[in-house]
Amino acid sequence: MSILLQKRADKSLSLIIDGDLQFDSRDERIYHETFVLPAMALALKRTDALKVLIAGGGDGLCAREVLKESRVASLTLVDYDASVINLARGELAELNCGSLSDERVTVEVMDAFDYAAYQKMDGHKFDLIICDFTVPRNLAGAKLLGVEWFGLVRELLTESGVACINGVSPCLYSDAYWSIYNSLRTVGLATLPFRVPLQSFRAAGYGPDWGFFLASPRAFSADELSRPLSFAQPAEQLRSDEQWRKLFQFPRAMVGRRAFSKPTAGCSDLLITYLSNPNGEGSLAGGGALSVTDCDFDFLALGTDPAPLPDADCGDRVLPEQLSSHLHTIFGGDSDQVYLNEAGEPVAPSLEDIVARVGEYMPALDVGHSRSMVEQFLEDPMRFMRAIDLRDLVDRLLKRAAELPRLLVDELLALKQKLVDFVCDRDNILALGSKALAVIALVVILGNLVFTDNAYGKGGHGSFGHVSDSPGSLSRPGHSRFDSDFAPAEYATGPGFRPGNYGYGRSVDETGFVFPARRYRYYGNSYSRNYYYRHRTPHTQPPKEIYASYRLTPEADVLPDGTVVVNLTDDAFLQLGNGCNTVVDAWTGVPICDLARDPAQTFRVCKEVERQTAGLRQSIAGKVSWNKWMDWLDFVPWYGDDQAELNNLVEMETRLEAARKSLGEAPPLVPPLQQPPVEGSIEVFASVWLKRDGLSLIVQRPEGLAYFDDKGWYEDLDRKHAIAGDYPRDLGRVVVSFYRKQLREKVEIRKRLIQEKIDAQADHYALTKDLAEYKACYADTSGYELVDYGSTQIRLDDAVARTNKDLDMAQQRVTLIDEQLGRMPEEWRLAQIFVDKYGPLYDKKPAAPAAAVPATPGAKTAAPAPAKTEGQPQ
Repeated sequence: MSILLQKRADKSLSLIIDGDLQFDSRDERIYHETFVLPAMALALKRTDALKVLIAGGGDGLCAREVLKESRVASLTLVDYDASVINLARGELAELNCGSLSDERVTVEVMDAFDYAAYQKMDGHKFDLIICDFTVPRNLAGAKLLGVEWFGLVRELLTESGVACINGVSPCLYSDAYWSIYNSLRTVGLATLPFRVPLQSFRAAGYGPDWGFFLASPRAFSADELSRPLSFAQPAEQLRSDEQWRKLFQFPRAMVGRRAFSKPTAGCSDLLITYLSNPNGEGSLAGGGALSVTDCDFDFLALGTDPAPLPDADCGDRVLPEQLSSHLHTIFGGDSDQVYLNEAGEPVAPSLEDIVARVGEYMPALDVGHSRSMVEQFLEDPMRFMRAIDLRDLVDRLLKRAAELPRLLVDELLALKQKLVDFVCDRDNILALGSKALAVIALVVILGNLVFTDNAYGKGGHGSFGHVSDSPGSLSRPGHSRFDSDFAPAEYATGPGFRPGNYGYGRSVDETGFVFPARRYRYYGNSYSRNYYYRHRTPHTQPPKEIYASYRLTPEADVLPDGTVVVNLTDDAFLQLGNGCNTVVDAWTGVPICDLARDPAQTFRVCKEVERQTAGLRQSIAGKVSWNKWMDWLDFVPWYGDDQAELNNLVEMETRLEAARKSLGEAPPLVPPLQQPPVEGSIEVFASVWLKRDGLSLIVQRPEGLAYFDDKGWYEDLDRKHAIAGDYPRDLGRVVVSFYRKQLREKVEIRKRLIQEKIDAQADHYALTKDLAEYKACYADTSGYELVDYGSTQIRLDDAVARTNKDLDMAQQRVTLIDEQLGRMPEEWRLAQIFVDKYGPLYDKKPAAPAAAVPATPGAKTAAPAPAKTEGQPQ
């Protein structure tokens, strides 16, 4: 066991055992007072003097709470680790008020199971038992939250005695929490669940709330629960009976899971399985959204729980009974369940439906191969096909056929035959269609439940990424594929909107992830480009210095006034606007050049802003729900932080709405990519191309095309007719910097694209083989015969048409990658020519008028001092 006592400058402490946080002194009294004091008050309603047992709790903090009560006659603390006891008597003695030195306290260093068994043999009884164990990470720890242990607790309690048990987060580990609840019910203990929010546990990733249980051999009567409790004093955090009563309120949807979460007994590791894979909404509740809007279920008002009590899982099945039973149900079996189509007619469930339902109802998988793994498999099956020995998994599952429904066994046998036919050709297996994919998904699910150590016998996986040779897709729309379907809105689950993270030189993205804020110098909309260029005089006022507090994409930010900017280089950014886009000097804030809007870029940015705005609205709704549940905790240190977090989410939603408005109207449909105005020219970034000689640029301005070189810019390709007005010389500097970065990264870019091409060619080869087989069948048929397409049968001509369509799509992917790989050498050659010619000019000479800008991009002291800093605390 590893023990770490963290000490901070503010004299607060944290105890960490085997990597798990045990307590943080900044909020431990919320935990220990709400855990111990109500249970002790209820026990004292039933007896005049208390004999108390604490199992676990070697830090002495539960003992501190118990000893506040003068009517405690004796307290026995049992902990198996002497080092924790020594810590409690030493460095933690001030925090626990020297509880282990009290004359009423007896400390036993031994296993709690053994101690309880001995006390049972001797007939000893206790009026109050407190079980304060760490979260289990193995089978031995899980048994202390299972049927056998709670059976001993019941034996040791007097008939009127009370037990309180430390659980887990019901929000994050819903199945685990209700499994513990049902284990208590199984041994005949009347049980009341309750929970409290703990900031330290939430920050450590243990869930936004923490759950406990009150239990007794004798049911808590309505009269007992209706009368106010009197808590031992001093109570610093649990201040009133009204506060305590709110602890028993839960969302109804969360409570519903108690009917399905199985109690554990014997050698069952089901609780560990539950804990290995969070299945609740806790990752969203603290900083995002609960799946319900109200805590509308109150256990104090329930009385006897009418929910069915599931049979205990004893660990005697290879396949978890819950999954096995559900497999039999959805595969037909002896169930009377009927599946109906839209017309209300009975139909057989599809395998796609089966996979979805198994994914919904299956117990959590092993920690190394969780639900997310199955979701990733369904999204990208080829990646997993490379890593698993599919034939071996199928063979081993068939050896367990007695536990599987007949229909599933038949499907596995059919899949096994296909594996023989194709000699484990992964491409052909996937080409069998969605039914085969569904069966393989079930193999992955079952294989991880039954054979967790060997499911990935081959190791490794393929590399998949987006097809692009640029660092991002917003600056170079011509180098990326644009789809009309965008990712769903996400919840803000990270800490980025919490006070202390929000602002203060930090930037936050849609998920709440925090980045160092990028800083911009910017004149804003009050100064137009025309003022600078037409008057040829510097601004009379300095620029504002702005910290971007919202990260829209890795290369794009939203500024405090809603302006969207895309980083081009360290020295320049692209300001996106309604009428045009503007290249801006990052050091001085001076506009360099206006560009015409690229429709593809505009469409993509608008859709991304709309999607992320929707995500923030979801997060706001969830945060409102969370704050409503915990509004009684106005005394906790973080109460104000939760409200501030909500305010920050609302503020950012308003900012994104302003950003969307600033972008103006977006194309209604995905627009075609902008074509180069001169054949052979290459896109640098949106609305700027490098001419095929590598010596000049083509710029799409709002007023029309311009041709740029080291001497000026012109209306015509031959550069004979100069454009009136100031020449944006610094545009060349921006392109030099942009291409220097591209040239530094070209090796990695090419390696990634080559791997993507290999994967695309493998898909194309498999489809080509399928098409050849279908065409060979035409020699002896009319084309109307049924043939295998995947694991179903369709008409031969239909199979040919579908395969041709799939083949075309695969070919398009190969072609796109080939185009990018093909133009890379020429683009890099031209980029090098441009850098070689223009680089020395900008490395040696000042950029823009000396009165307005520094001599070089790095000479920040030459710029006017910023008048105001936005997005940063004053």
